[in-house]
Amino acid sequence: MKESIKNTLTKKEFLALYKNGQRKFTDMTLRDIDFSGELLEGVIFHKCWCMDSTFDHAKLRYAKFIDCNIKCCNFNYADLRDTVFDNVGFESASFYKILRTNLTFKNSSSYGAKIEQDDFDEAMKEYDEWYEMEEPFVTYTIDCRNINNFEDFIEAFNRDMIRSLGGEWTGILVAFSNYLSWEKVLPYKIVLLGTQRCREVLNFQKYPTHTLNLWQMLEKIFADNKEFVDVEFK
Repeated sequence: MKESIKNTLTKKEFLALYKNGQRKFTDMTLRDIDFSGELLEGVIFHKCWCMDSTFDHAKLRYAKFIDCNIKCCNFNYADLRDTVFDNVGFESASFYKILRTNLTFKNSSSYGAKIEQDDFDEAMKEYDEWYEMEEPFVTYTIDCRNINNFEDFIEAFNRDMIRSLGGEWTGILVAFSNYLSWEKVLPYKIVLLGTQRCREVLNFQKYPTHTLNLWQMLEKIFADNKEFVDVEFK
């Protein structure tokens, strides 16, 4: 497949099309573009050239790369869950610490050598083991040993983690779930001090119309975000 010079897109042009609802891009060339951290979920690249570009920390869940050429591109820390690479030719691509649940990799090649799902999974496993030895997790220690109510729990997370990421949690549980994926270096680790105190204080919160087990709900939120964060309960 030849590179399409005529259909070269700039970052501004591409993002404008994406934000206006276009999801499929065919016979396009993306050269020297920094997509770091961009929301590109569900995008479909068909018969495209991606060259000298960066997708670090990009949100590419449900994306598809079909019949494409990818040369000198980085996908470090990207969310590639449920993403498909089908019949893609790679020349120098980096996949450092990606999220890859249900990532499909088939009929592809690198410098002429065939690459299938098993080859990619084995390579990622080896990389993970190597990087685990070389680079430790980013770790946040949340001290909840002296909390007396839900407001204290909220303040502990704001003080020890969320404010450093540029946020301020007000107690809405959906927002808390979102904050757990704000850290740029994924996955990361939370050490929660005072787990037993949390169970006691947040066990049953009474409201005028109902009683809510906040700790049970928080445990579920931690479990639902296990791809982003490893929580150690102490």
